[in-house]
Amino acid sequence: MKFAVHIILFFSLIVHSKAQNNYEEAIISGDSLLKIDSFKLAIDKYFAAEAFDPTKKQIVQQRINNVFDKIEKLRRDAEDTRNQAIREREKAVRAEENARNQERLTQNLLLELRGEQEYTKRLLAQTELEKQKADSAFSQADKLIEAFYFYENKFTIAFKDDRFYFINKKGDEIRKLGRWTLAERFDQFGLSKVKDEFDTDYLLDTAGTLYKLGYSIRQVELDKDIEALILKGIRLNAKVIASLKAPKLQLSKYNAFIFDSFN
Repeated sequence: MKFAVHIILFFSLIVHSKAQNNYEEAIISGDSLLKIDSFKLAIDKYFAAEAFDPTKKQIVQQRINNVFDKIEKLRRDAEDTRNQAIREREKAVRAEENARNQERLTQNLLLELRGEQEYTKRLLAQTELEKQKADSAFSQADKLIEAFYFYENKFTIAFKDDRFYFINKKGDEIRKLGRWTLAERFDQFGLSKVKDEFDTDYLLDTAGTLYKLGYSIRQVELDKDIEALILKGIRLNAKVIASLKAPKLQLSKYNAFIFDSFN
């Protein structure tokens, strides 16, 4: 049984779109940000565009898909560069060891093989240079991976096979957080807004718990399974909450999230 918790949060549907006046401006701004690889801000602009004009949901979805396609390509390229750097470094280390073995052999044959000794020194210098290049590539690949947004340094969003999902910093999927047709990054409260294949909205927390999401008092009264509520333009108070005929939003008995979003 869930513990009773009364959480009233302010949730603004257009908090990242204050500089825009309409759908077109938000879309254009998002496209410009995507061109300069400003992924987080681009996604925020696209979500703001959908808030301005919900009828353009499919267009906004395609824009968001484009963002994650680009992020996924950069991530794969970074992983490939990192793996190649590791292979080159291992190759350089082996070459260095071989060169040192050769140098020891050359020292024993110095009088007869002085020319070979000079060659070995040049080989050592070359292998050291290759090792430095490999280390530099490895470092650059790590920096690129670190550039992605990770909630609490743990989770970020990935997109593949027409589904959003969450990965850790190793690139491994966090299966308990599921796969979704649409997902937003975790906010400062540790919540992500997600949508399943049946077009049902939920709030998802970092433990993998889902809270079915509603957007109006009428919707909550018709659907008794709704546990989270986003209202626009309505200030919630004890009287409004008490008037809701929704068992899972009875805060004295259930754990529910109610978000009051207004301007």
